[in-house]
Amino acid sequence: MAIDEMKEVEQQLKSLYMKYPELNLQNPMTEQDLASISDTVHMDLLHLMNIPLDTDLLEKSFFRSNEDIAIYQHVRYLPALYHRQKFFELVYIMSGSCTNYFEDSSITLKEGDICVIAPNVTHALSAFSDTAVVYNFLIRTSTFDTSFLGLLTDKDVLSNFFSHALYANEKNSYLLFQTNGDTNLQSFIHFMTDEYSHKYKYKDRMMNSLLNSFFVTLLRNHEQNVILPSKDGQKMDENLMYILNYIQSNYTHLTLSELAEFFNYSERQMARIIKDNTGMNFSEMIRELKLHKAADLLHNPDISIAEIMERVGYSDLSSFYRSFKTYYNITPVEYRKNL
Repeated sequence: MAIDEMKEVEQQLKSLYMKYPELNLQNPMTEQDLASISDTVHMDLLHLMNIPLDTDLLEKSFFRSNEDIAIYQHVRYLPALYHRQKFFELVYIMSGSCTNYFEDSSITLKEGDICVIAPNVTHALSAFSDTAVVYNFLIRTSTFDTSFLGLLTDKDVLSNFFSHALYANEKNSYLLFQTNGDTNLQSFIHFMTDEYSHKYKYKDRMMNSLLNSFFVTLLRNHEQNVILPSKDGQKMDENLMYILNYIQSNYTHLTLSELAEFFNYSERQMARIIKDNTGMNFSEMIRELKLHKAADLLHNPDISIAEIMERVGYSDLSSFYRSFKTYYNITPVEYRKNL
């Protein structure tokens, strides 16, 4: 996409930025800071922006009643106001770069980067260059859970990982995908922005379908390269996604010592990596994987419960029954009958 021409409001904001460099409009600020700056320059900046910008952004301010996705091109030279939204925000950098500030950290986003920000996370986006073309995709929480996390229902380990990353109530809960200009993803961005800007028939259904396809492509091509915010100053382990996928593929008879040895870690290191990134300890994760698979197999009446027990890695029927009933509050037999 060619770099968009500057809109009138962007030209006004740029002039303000150039005229008053001491105001540091590119740095994150509070609502009180913005009000003080408005007094200094004798201009109501919120009114000039003409968007429902506030420190707490509600769905009703951005979504029409029948839509689950809203798309806005970020206004260049817009003062970087700290805010938090009650929905998911996906920031896509079409060209140029920008900075996303959180309460205690910041990340620089470059062309092709996709940053998914969880609800209720305080942040401020700063795009202060003519070349910055940045799109904000606003997604209702229920739609995101279906479109993104719903893709992972058969990959419980990754589902736990992404859910923990986005819902752990951290100050900077986000996912960063560096797609390096993935042309397939860029095509979906074009399709969605075009669809959103016109009144086509079945527009809302098409938007949801395109979003699903976008997330499928994103995870298919870049699942292994996701970046999470650092925890206690530590970077995400470079083997994390391989570890989680290995667990997913070998959970039936996998032990913590075997997993640690395979990736050349101590058991203590491996246990910490799993707990920090999924919110579960190793034994809890393995038990959940086994029982989810068992419940899935119970849908097939041609597979005996004894065979299901063996398939998911249990060697003792009474132990399998006990674990299943503890987790689901009913026995495998009762579960199958209820189906």
